[in-house]
Amino acid sequence: MRTREDNQGMYEMTLLAAALLSACAPGQAGQAGPAGKDGSSCSIEEVGGVKTLTCSDGSTFVLANGSDGQSATLTAEPAGPNCAHGGVRAQVGAGAPSFVCHGADGADGQSAVVTTEAAGSNCARGGVKVQVGASAPTYVCDGADGQSASITAEAAGPNCAEGGVKVQVGSGAPAYVCTGAAGSDGQSASVAAEPAGANCAAGGVKIQVGTGAIAYVCDGAAGASAAISVEGPGADCPFGGVKLQVGAGAPTFACNGANGSNALIASTAVTGDTQTITFDGADTIAGGIRTMRAFQIYETAALEVVSPTSPAAMYVGGAGSNAATNYCRPNDNTIAHYVVRTADGSEARWTSLKLGDDGNWPTAYIDFMAYKNGAQTGTERRMGDVPWGYPLTLTPYSFADPAFGDADAIVIAPRQADGLTGTPIGLDDIVVSTGCVNGGYEYRFGVDDGAGGGTAGNGVLEAGEERGRNTICKP
Repeated sequence: MRTREDNQGMYEMTLLAAALLSACAPGQAGQAGPAGKDGSSCSIEEVGGVKTLTCSDGSTFVLANGSDGQSATLTAEPAGPNCAHGGVRAQVGAGAPSFVCHGADGADGQSAVVTTEAAGSNCARGGVKVQVGASAPTYVCDGADGQSASITAEAAGPNCAEGGVKVQVGSGAPAYVCTGAAGSDGQSASVAAEPAGANCAAGGVKIQVGTGAIAYVCDGAAGASAAISVEGPGADCPFGGVKLQVGAGAPTFACNGANGSNALIASTAVTGDTQTITFDGADTIAGGIRTMRAFQIYETAALEVVSPTSPAAMYVGGAGSNAATNYCRPNDNTIAHYVVRTADGSEARWTSLKLGDDGNWPTAYIDFMAYKNGAQTGTERRMGDVPWGYPLTLTPYSFADPAFGDADAIVIAPRQADGLTGTPIGLDDIVVSTGCVNGGYEYRFGVDDGAGGGTAGNGVLEAGEERGRNTICKP
């Protein structure tokens, strides 16, 4: 449904179209258009002061008055606070005015004068002088006169033996582009097949250039036939091979080599060697390294794992009321480090040990360090004191850091609360494994060639045939 405002807009557009049409000059009459559709009848109905126009084509229009418009005025605005250089003031109804202001005047331009410049010091051959304002003039000068050039045919003579072209530029010396001398006549050439004979045993091609000597390009002799066949074992090839026969010449042979000996691998299951280091007897070792089977134990004030310079004395066995208890402890209560290592420097798996205190020393913590090839690879700390008493009570401790599972030495460093002073903690039952702790296999490998008094080709790896061995442990 259209509103009264819609109708008002259509009315205004109609008036505008009529005004535009009235301003146009009449043209030629156009062709008659097709007949339009029949118009529709409309009726007006008023309800509550609102009139509605309803037409038979279904369209409806609401006829209502629009709201009053606002007056608008445009006046010149003098130079002042609203427009510094003046402008135009737009006033719509009672609203705030708006201003369209002039811009500031630009700077005056400079005059430019172009005059003819006579020949002289500024332009040797004259030209044009350009003067912009009061600045220094510039000159566009004429160039020097060019020289005339001519090109003419030159007859055969002293300048060109075979004739040519003469190039003359101004009054300078002329230049000549001369025709070359005629070349000698070429010679005829013929190419013909040459039958087999004295000139070409297998035939070929005869080449004749003019009356010169004849040249021949001859075919090569027919090649010999070649045959390749398998050669069985025999005098020519003890292990067989290939025979190559070229024509009627002597054959050549590519023979197989003798069979090599078979490689053999033998395996044997191996088990680990787990030991518990215990300390038997009641003796004192004064300043030395105690070796117990494949292990060494000593004490040092400074941490010396690889090459101790002055290992301190230590007790092996108990003291006093604990004399019957088998363990190891320092002879000097200030010793700072125990070192336990494999005698040959091989890696081992350190599992656990037992700790004891028979003097009620205030141990704050114990540091355990793993070493391999002289470098520290792991560390862990047991906090708190170690129980003491008579008879001695041993407290077990198990290593958790994986580095203790692959180390050639361990260091035990008990400390008092100051972190510097050592305590004489006793050690016992150090559980350590060498070799394949969880079992594995030893692999021996060699060649079944009968070396060292063995029998070749019997499928058995004998002592003289062995070339090496390797052990692979289970994880």
